[in-house]
Amino acid sequence: MEFELKAQVMKPMKCSCPPRGTNAEIFRMETEIGSVEPGKYADLLVVKGNPLKDSASSRNQDNLLLIDEGGRRLQARV
Repeated sequence: MEFELKAQVMKPMKCSCPPRGTNAEIFRMETEIGSVEPGKYADLLVVKGNPLKDSASSRNQDNLLLIDEGGRRLQARV
């Protein structure tokens, strides 16, 4: 629901892809977080459909294809 709310006031790309490096720089953790690379911690959500066109696509459980939190796989559907 977070993406849906943000999409009401922000452009869809800004909702889906906020600046990742900024927080990493603030916390001086650029080597651990801030980008999607091997060895870094990341939260990643892969949904069926295009969240830039349909911000509610991640709300439907059937559309959630992959959930990784902190580098750990919580859910995967292929």
